[in-house]
Amino acid sequence: LNFQSLSNQFSPQIVEAIQSGKITIEGHPNRVQLCAIFIDIVGSTEKVTHIPAEQVANVISEFLDVCIKLLLKYDLTIDKFLGDGIMAFCNAPLPRTNYVERVIHAALEIQNYFKENQKKFQKNWTTPLKLRIGIAEGSALVGFYGHDKYFKTYTALGPVINKASRLCSAAESEEILLDKNVVFFASGSFGY
Repeated sequence: LNFQSLSNQFSPQIVEAIQSGKITIEGHPNRVQLCAIFIDIVGSTEKVTHIPAEQVANVISEFLDVCIKLLLKYDLTIDKFLGDGIMAFCNAPLPRTNYVERVIHAALEIQNYFKENQKKFQKNWTTPLKLRIGIAEGSALVGFYGHDKYFKTYTALGPVINKASRLCSAAESEEILLDKNVVFFASGSFGY
């Protein structure tokens, strides 16, 4: 395997797990309890039709750069980019006892970063850049999916992923919506 090529395509956690033999590209997906997060820019669909493409590209690039750095800081595995959104999860391929708290900390830090740096983004976005976030915890099948001949991706499948996506879609501007499992896990750590 060319690990340099892999490191450009996968989160560092996945590359490390492949290098150490904890997971293989040929292996079957495993059922894992994980915490999933979706992050989306509010109102971007309308925005991309009204501002120059270069300005959109600058904002999306900076948004993804900040999110990636902060998600990786808390050991989240970045699953995919969805235009102006990003999906990630924690507890696979590297298990973490505090996987829910890691996702919450990452979400709060991302939300705070964008609130504190509005002026930086507003010159390209022309209005305040607002995010919405959905977080869910539950069981998922995690591993490499795809076809050996064409392409494989390391991803998670299951209701928890759909729930995090729906929570993100339902969230108001600058809101983080949590499912009941996340609230239960967070109640001890965050004093709710």
